[in-house]
Amino acid sequence: MFQIPDAFRVTVAIMNLSGRADHWYHQAHKDVCGTQSMEQFEQSVLSEFEVNTHRYKLMELSTL
Repeated sequence: MFQIPDAFRVTVAIMNLSGRADHWYHQAHKDVCGTQSMEQFEQSVLSEFEVNTHRYKLMELSTL
């Protein structure tokens, strides 16, 4: 839409994170995964915030 070069798409996406997503990226994801392609970043976001994944993580936490 804004003709952002592929090399900067992840950077632009990260700059626009807010709330839980911003916290997740800066506290848990950035240091573990390092530089990612847009496709890899999209998969990381989906796997972290997909409704069922979140539900399963809460269930795991409650069994500790």
